[in-house]
Amino acid sequence: MEQYAGVLRFDGEKDTFDTRIEKLRDNTKYEITDLTVHLSASGLQGYDKIEGYIVAGNIQSVRFYFTRKTKSYLDLKLEGANSEYQRNGINGLRPFRYNGSTLYGRLYITYECTAKLKETAVPTISNLKIEATTFRQPIKVTWESERQEKYIVNAKLDDKVIYTAQGNTENTHTIPANIIKEKDRIQIEVQVLYSDNGNINENAWAKDHTNLTIKDDNPKIKEIETTTLNIDSSRKIKWKSDDQDTYKLELNGATYTGLKDKECLISTEHLVWGQNNARLTLSNTINGVTASVYQDFTFAVTADNPTITALDPNNIDVNIDKPVVITWNTVPAQNQFALKANETTYTGTTIMGVTVPVGVFHTNANTISVTATRHILGQTLTGSKTVTFNGYGKPNAPKFDEKTLYNTSLPVFHWTSTEQTAYQVQVVEESNIVIDSGEVVSTDRFYKVSQALKNNTKYVVKARIRSKFGLWSDYAQKEITTSFDVIAPANITLFEDTDGGIIINTTNQDNLKFAKSEVWRKDDFSDWKRIGYNLPLVSSFKDNTIASGIKYYYKAITFTQSGGASESEIKTYSINIDKSFFVDIESNKSIYLGYSFSETQDIKIKRIQDRKTVLYQGKSAPDIEIGESDYKQISVNLAFKTYQEFKAFEYFIDKSKVLMFKDKIGRKIYCCVSSWGDEESNTFGFVGITLNLIEVNFIEKDIFDGGRKLRLIKLDEGWKLDTGLTVDMAIYE
Repeated sequence: MEQYAGVLRFDGEKDTFDTRIEKLRDNTKYEITDLTVHLSASGLQGYDKIEGYIVAGNIQSVRFYFTRKTKSYLDLKLEGANSEYQRNGINGLRPFRYNGSTLYGRLYITYECTAKLKETAVPTISNLKIEATTFRQPIKVTWESERQEKYIVNAKLDDKVIYTAQGNTENTHTIPANIIKEKDRIQIEVQVLYSDNGNINENAWAKDHTNLTIKDDNPKIKEIETTTLNIDSSRKIKWKSDDQDTYKLELNGATYTGLKDKECLISTEHLVWGQNNARLTLSNTINGVTASVYQDFTFAVTADNPTITALDPNNIDVNIDKPVVITWNTVPAQNQFALKANETTYTGTTIMGVTVPVGVFHTNANTISVTATRHILGQTLTGSKTVTFNGYGKPNAPKFDEKTLYNTSLPVFHWTSTEQTAYQVQVVEESNIVIDSGEVVSTDRFYKVSQALKNNTKYVVKARIRSKFGLWSDYAQKEITTSFDVIAPANITLFEDTDGGIIINTTNQDNLKFAKSEVWRKDDFSDWKRIGYNLPLVSSFKDNTIASGIKYYYKAITFTQSGGASESEIKTYSINIDKSFFVDIESNKSIYLGYSFSETQDIKIKRIQDRKTVLYQGKSAPDIEIGESDYKQISVNLAFKTYQEFKAFEYFIDKSKVLMFKDKIGRKIYCCVSSWGDEESNTFGFVGITLNLIEVNFIEKDIFDGGRKLRLIKLDEGWKLDTGLTVDMAIYE
């Protein structure tokens, strides 16, 4: 809101002041902004002088004088006039008179008084509102005001007045419909005027404005969005519009009508292939007046070729020993199809599947091709798809070599085969299976008997293979005969070593036929495994890989130069270990762990488990996901009497790749060093160290097959122990 306080002004000769100041009778409404007296002297000669004061009620001007040598006029501002007026009203400023000497010359006195309304008396305007929506409706302007005697309404476009009107004390004005032609940039300004019933020379006023946006209420077609209509994906003609009450769409002799919808679904029967002509008409009615607009347009009509979205089997392996079911999906739906399976053709109508009998497809690559046809709006549309798949059947049986006589109790059987991913070997004696390898996942084309066969005996050896598709071949078989020299079994003796191991002594007698001997071991929780091999006629072998309190079984197998084998009697042994040891798996050397001067426990073992479980719908308990971990972390607190003892221990550990930790309570853990603690020493010269180890996934049989050749390789930012063959061990850091 803007305000102007107006101007009340009166002037004249001094004798009119006391009467004319009546205009300012109400000092609660006005304030004096200026009271100036104009003095003009004339007729002064020689030493003539006019001097005196101007008195206005209770105030007095400064002393003034005129002589022949001074200016002949003077404007004298009466300071304090408004203050006196506010205290005592107009009586505080009258009578208005001149107090002085005028013996010589003439003095002409006039005045000029200016006042304005006080801030509390200036008119106000508020709550300016506009009610208007469209060109076809009048614009109603309302407001609230105080001290309004008249008003002026202006409509402006870019600060240019395009409509103006006046009124009196009313607080509303209506601009007739269709006066405003612009939709926006219109400003409505209302000014209320106040003259204090004509007392004020320049009216006081207050004004306010607001912006007006007029909506063009005629319907408008902004855009026909549809240029191509596809019968399969969309048969709707769409458009964009404003102020639409109804629509009418005409095409190919058909008429569609609706209300405010901006799309229309067209029936297929009203469409033709290619170009179509149409007219869209929009209408609305406001205040009983209807306005319309139309637009002619064209659009094309198309349809989708049939697309075969899936044709199976595709790029997979298929068992062709059974009928093959071929399926596909056609979008849009087909009217006819032709299927070519290799060189055989099948035809049909709307079905999307064919079962091809055995004999049409062959092993390795096969081709399937489908062509689908549809008929619409007099057009014939086609689509096709071709895929291939790999055919497979039961693999051929393996073929043994021609060898039938074996001069060894542990023969090796060889065969040839293709497509092999696993095998199974059986050795049969008089319909009894004496050896069954079970399923062995390997591409090896040989099998070494691990259990000694009897001498001078006939056996039937059978073998079959599995392909990568999980199909097993028929068994191949051959008859064999064993014939080999044997010698007397070895004598075997056992006794305990001082560092927690068992020493196995073997003695063989027949030096001429002797080839080698082996030591085998088992316990109540494992099968037989070879722990010593290529041993001489008389040997002493130390078994360090045992635990305290476990009963172990030992035997010796002696081989002749012709491959014959004889087994010794089985002997058992169990020891109680009262110390803790580290055993280097590769060298089979052990080292005693020194005592600790720490007050805490010497050895700490922490079990780490991280198993992920997921509860699936339909199950009452969660499943353990693949990838769970379960291993141990070991902390060993050691002390050595001398620094030389510590360095010897450090050298032993650094040279080892995989350690076996065993202690006096029967624990046996395969591990590796993950970190060393700080070296400490005390006043007695002891050297202390904390050794941190982590359990590794170590298959014990690997230390007994392949000559203890272990090596560490880096894999996936971790470490893995690898013999190049069968070791499966990861060291987690």
